[in-house]
Amino acid sequence: MTFLEAMDELGRLVAAPDTPPEVSDALLSLVEHPRKFVWLVKSVSPTAGALDDSPILQPSDLLVKLLGAARALDWPQVLALVRGCHEGFCPKNEGAR
Repeated sequence: MTFLEAMDELGRLVAAPDTPPEVSDALLSLVEHPRKFVWLVKSVSPTAGALDDSPILQPSDLLVKLLGAARALDWPQVLALVRGCHEGFCPKNEGAR
């Protein structure tokens, strides 16, 4: 899944009428920190094995976890992830997917 696909899906899930307002508000509070949703990965040419100059936008581990919780309608988990980020405990990016 690309970064843009993940953000689009998260936006649709959060905009659903049955999403609690506090969840929408919490996620909007992260908009001030867009770097928490994405990370850049240098691509490697499959034939030459060399680094490509154009970085690829990857969903961050936080975005993947938020999307998983939103898909499961696990709103307490979404709120816990957002609260953790505001307190400095965001999931770390562990590698390319």
